[in-house]
Amino acid sequence: MAPEKRRHPRLPIALDVFLNYPPLGMLRGTTRDVSLEGMFVETGHFTLPRGSTVQVALPLERGVAGTYRFRARVVHSRPGGVGLALHSAEVTAMRALDRWLRAAA
Repeated sequence: MAPEKRRHPRLPIALDVFLNYPPLGMLRGTTRDVSLEGMFVETGHFTLPRGSTVQVALPLERGVAGTYRFRARVVHSRPGGVGLALHSAEVTAMRALDRWLRAAA
């Protein structure tokens, strides 16, 4: 087995997320694991092409104001799920994710 390349461990967390992928529109999924660098999203019946960019809406706090948006790249894709690497987010979104992951650990 290859050694883990992630700097931040992924925590097994199930959250409803929305993925905005313009060719297909807004898609709903559920995270299987999340870290400061990325996440795996169970997608059910759809898959996304490797290398494509999506916008992720992740509800970390209650209410609309508690939903944070991240840009992510699809790093692997298989039937039923995609691995996403986060590559762009506002500082407030990254801080919220960091706080949320520390509380969940």
